[in-house]
Amino acid sequence: MDSSDSQPEVDNKGKGKELQWTQEMDECMIKTFAEQATLGHREEKGFNDQAYDAVSKVLSDRLDADVSKKCINHRLKTLRAEHRMVRTLREQSGFEWDSTKNEIIASDSTWNDYIKAHPESKYCRGRSFKWDSDSLDVIIGNDNSTDGFAIVAYDSGASEPEVEEGKVRQLRWTQEMDECMIKILIEQEKLGRKGDRGFKDQAYSAVTRGLSDFLGVDVSRSHIDNRLRTFRTEYRMFRTLREQNEFDWDPVKNKLTASDSIWNEYIKAHPKFKYYRGRACKWNYESLSIILGDNPATGSFPLACIDSSDSQPEVDNKKKGRQLRWTQGMDERLIETVVEQVRLGGKGEKGGFNDQVYNAVSKVLAERLDVDVGRKHIDNRLRTLRTEYRLFSTLRGQTGFCWDPVRSMITAPVGVWNEFIKAHPEFKTCRGRSCKWDYEFLAIIFGSDHLVIMKSNNINEEADRSSQDLSRKQTPIQQRRFKKPHTSDIVREVMEAVKTQISGLAKSMDGLSFAKKLYSDVMNVEGFSPDFLDRAFEILKRDGHGAEIFLVRNEIYRKRMLEELYQKYADNCGVIAVTYQPPDPWFQSSQALTKTFTQVENATFKTDNSVVKTGEDLSMSPALSPTASLITEATIEISEEKMVNSTSLPVCEEDSNSINCSDPRVLFAIEKFNLKTFKSIVFLDYQKPVDGSKPNECDVAWRFRNKKEKSWRRYLDFRRFRLGIGHNCTYKVTNALRWHSGLNARRPRSRFNSTRSIGSARISPPTTPDEEINDTIPIVGSETAFKKGKYLYYSRGGDYCKGMNQFLWSFLCGLGEAQYLNRTFVMDLSICLSGSYSQSHKDEEGKDFRYYFDFEHLKETASIVEEGEFMKDWKKWDKTRKSKIPVQKVSTYKVTPMQLKKDKSTIIWRQFDAPEPENYWYRVCEGKAANYIQRPWHSLWKSKRLMKIVTEIGGQMDWDFDAVHVVRGEKAQNKELWPHLDGDTSPDAILAKVKEIVHQWRNLYVATNEPFYNYFDRLRSSYKVHLLDDYKELWGNTSEWYNETMLLNDGKAVDFDGYMRVAVDTEVLYRAKTQVETFYNLTMDCKDGINTC
Repeated sequence: MDSSDSQPEVDNKGKGKELQWTQEMDECMIKTFAEQATLGHREEKGFNDQAYDAVSKVLSDRLDADVSKKCINHRLKTLRAEHRMVRTLREQSGFEWDSTKNEIIASDSTWNDYIKAHPESKYCRGRSFKWDSDSLDVIIGNDNSTDGFAIVAYDSGASEPEVEEGKVRQLRWTQEMDECMIKILIEQEKLGRKGDRGFKDQAYSAVTRGLSDFLGVDVSRSHIDNRLRTFRTEYRMFRTLREQNEFDWDPVKNKLTASDSIWNEYIKAHPKFKYYRGRACKWNYESLSIILGDNPATGSFPLACIDSSDSQPEVDNKKKGRQLRWTQGMDERLIETVVEQVRLGGKGEKGGFNDQVYNAVSKVLAERLDVDVGRKHIDNRLRTLRTEYRLFSTLRGQTGFCWDPVRSMITAPVGVWNEFIKAHPEFKTCRGRSCKWDYEFLAIIFGSDHLVIMKSNNINEEADRSSQDLSRKQTPIQQRRFKKPHTSDIVREVMEAVKTQISGLAKSMDGLSFAKKLYSDVMNVEGFSPDFLDRAFEILKRDGHGAEIFLVRNEIYRKRMLEELYQKYADNCGVIAVTYQPPDPWFQSSQALTKTFTQVENATFKTDNSVVKTGEDLSMSPALSPTASLITEATIEISEEKMVNSTSLPVCEEDSNSINCSDPRVLFAIEKFNLKTFKSIVFLDYQKPVDGSKPNECDVAWRFRNKKEKSWRRYLDFRRFRLGIGHNCTYKVTNALRWHSGLNARRPRSRFNSTRSIGSARISPPTTPDEEINDTIPIVGSETAFKKGKYLYYSRGGDYCKGMNQFLWSFLCGLGEAQYLNRTFVMDLSICLSGSYSQSHKDEEGKDFRYYFDFEHLKETASIVEEGEFMKDWKKWDKTRKSKIPVQKVSTYKVTPMQLKKDKSTIIWRQFDAPEPENYWYRVCEGKAANYIQRPWHSLWKSKRLMKIVTEIGGQMDWDFDAVHVVRGEKAQNKELWPHLDGDTSPDAILAKVKEIVHQWRNLYVATNEPFYNYFDRLRSSYKVHLLDDYKELWGNTSEWYNETMLLNDGKAVDFDGYMRVAVDTEVLYRAKTQVETFYNLTMDCKDGINTC
């Protein structure tokens, strides 16, 4: 169980109270005690009652944990023991403290010499301590209230034992206590403190002292003796079985293995060993052999402390009933059998099972495990399984919860768990633990979407339906509408059809051809980003059966399969794409991303010259604006029907060569032609056609969106069409001219004084800023509105002039904190472009955020105010009013957003004045804060001005092009990490490889960092080659982009820098019909260097 996620378990039994401390509770307690110490609530003998009350209140409010002063005192003893270990070692000569790793470090010789003199310190060597030493210094200081300590390395939550008062003092041993005792006894055995009849008094004293100092538990010699008897019983039973020739020992699983027949025969002769079948030894066997190996046997085998989940079934005969204890092996056989029976139609409409199911389970358990069970036993066990399934299936359907298929458990932020458990306490037991049984199998048995086959004329449709994910839920009404399976013959027929198709695929294709077929089919599914499809291909390829099922399905079920895959890995889990090349865009947590970005412990981001992923790349399906409507064949037919019913149609002359462009039938013909010709774009709305330059020509403009773009943004095209008139005045498009050829239909252009070309009298034509781009800076408003607002202001930190990936990682951290605190984020639009993107290779300040990102979309989805406007209003208020604006200055990132949640100041001003890396913005969102702060990636889109250039390039190739991505530059020169890259990306090698994938004389766009334009001339012998520099006019001094960015830059020209080039190159690559990648198609080298594939 992950302590960071688990809820503390509190059980009241007898007079004692057992509390399992989690990492969250420890951190919360330590921080609260540190605050109380600074407030003077720590006296000579310890903390006063006010401090304890404060800790209890914080634990109750934040973590919903009810703890008493006694529980806190016990935990303080554990902290004190840890602190004294660290302090003692830090005072020794030759030892140093590594605050980054929270660990004591020293040379091997220093450690060896010290451990010889102080054997108990061996457990501190090479391990990180559980709590922050500096924080313990504040709350414990030089407290020497306990004498001596045993240094033992544990990290399991430190639960306190339960002690019950009475005539005999009973002690409940925890796992921590067992491990502590075993390790100390092993050390004592090595010191020669074990005799022929057992351990000597010094060994018992060492165990007593160690348990007391480290865990705060007082034990007597009789307690230790009793526990040793339990150990001895376990050890002797496993040793006896290991000595049998038929049994094998698995050291990894710490258990015995043998065939079912051997187990059955041996248990018939030795019934007492049935409890050890199929379960692991409760403690490490090798450790037990060290402390108990030479001890003589005493008495019989008392089978104590048997784990019910692992033991052989225990049957007790009582007056009226017969109780059965189910083991893991029995559960597995039960579930496997019931799943098989359900697939054969053994489950009825109401969820019950027929007699064949019960008979099959009884037979399997009797034959394989020699266990006799009745129908009542099976029903009782099924109720237990059903309860488990319902708990987990309910949680999977809640917003904010995510299913982890690897660990088979529900995950969610701590705050989400706490709120849900307050409303639904019965789900507390599901927090932080895995499902006890395989959830997918439980879904087949109890889910409403179990395998159902109905009659159909299309066998492929049945195969698709039969292989759907069985974990989807349905409403009770839908459940009642399900038909009962007709016969098992239909099931077998369908499954045989699926097997036939799969085997046919396997026979017809070798491994490489199969992979190419799978990759092509996956990448052709519409509605997903290319990154996700590429990652989905990897997942399906690793899961051979998943790949085969995908290939035999039709288009509808393929898309549904990918949607379910998307939801499994990206829905409600905060899983976010961050960069184009690495990290992995879909399966990285925030902690993993930070680790991927950093090279050293001080969190310096790696240099990455690729384009950064933004919000529109992460959407599963394109989102249309509320006013957008798609033009499809269905909508055209509806419009035509309305037109036929109209009596005001224009007069048409079939013999005339002149086209009446205002006739609605002309627009219908053009719409149909576009749908058939330009299949990669979505048409949103058309303007009325106007006359072209000739009688048979019409110009028309329309708004559209590329299918591979996930934002709702619209783009404009206007083209000239040549049309002919057929029978009954049916219009037909005979020819469509190129991109932006319909000049008479383009929008009216406003007057703009453009600059004159140097050395030429030609003046650039006037252009119009896109009326859909709103880059205006939001203002606060009146002084009263400013005073009523709540703001979060970040001063400039160490992220300035770093790479674009670090800038965005930090910027979105600040924006996420503002949203968490329900405040307006004060944003500096001026950014510094790293030298890795500039032609001068020097950092360039004064770049406008709006050059690279969509400021309008950011304003619509997040509460922001520009820094200049904000500072102006702030100064104006302070000058005109006597009362100053309340400001909370925060000087360190270590003050968490959770601590600022209730702050009522108008302005929270985070100041980042510390040296690097302490002054990075993203440090605010690390650690505990990562559970609360969600970076709003959906608010960040690429600049529409850059995306319009992408659209222009694609449009000039009529959206019918392929692309090759050629990575050279420094990587091609580094022979150590990429030994083959230079040769594999030579002109001849590229041409040979591309010919294998792309048909000749197609439009081929080359996205590359190769600086020499003529490097790809070899490709021109077989393809219509296009490079980014072929479209310089799109950002030159006659372009719309040039004039609009000048307006943002106070009339000064803006360079089309390296980051803009990479962004445009990458987006054009995404829109290609076939994409040839460097590290997947051109070379055998790994993308990140040798041995990293």
